[in-house]
Amino acid sequence: MPSVEEIQKQVELLEYGNKLGKKAEIKELSKFLLPEEKIIAIARGRYSKVTGSIVATDSRVILINKITFGGSKFEDFHYSKITSIENEKVPPLLLGKIKINVAGNEATIDQMKYEESQYISKLIRERIEQRAGTNQVKPSENDVFAKLEKLKELYEKKILTEEEYQAKKNELLSSI
Repeated sequence: MPSVEEIQKQVELLEYGNKLGKKAEIKELSKFLLPEEKIIAIARGRYSKVTGSIVATDSRVILINKITFGGSKFEDFHYSKITSIENEKVPPLLLGKIKINVAGNEATIDQMKYEESQYISKLIRERIEQRAGTNQVKPSENDVFAKLEKLKELYEKKILTEEEYQAKKNELLSSI
């Protein structure tokens, strides 16, 4: 786990992190971050009616609240599990609010500075899209696989000969 000093150095380099460097949640992060995990954004907000921090790392989103008398509340969401993220401006004070949807559950972080909520939402959305892009098969590959399945079905029903099947299969496979 990284030390408080290592985390503090990461936070000082962030666009919005400098203002948060002395907060109790930063110290608590040393208990939860993995050794190679890097913080990419951090902002203050209110989660579950308690003020805390939302931390975006290179692999997950962490919600952490330092609770009075020595405890802390911690929740994390890996980017691969996040289905959507919403950001909105809330009147009358024009504060920001983020909603993170994970497997049918919703985590809401409000009472944020709007520009910080926009910034961190954008970074989280980019990470979600990056993860989704690496897990998806290209549509053209999906088409080829569907055609291969149909081709095999035609062969098994004896509509195609062995030679016709092999020739068409090789043609489809070479297009991937």
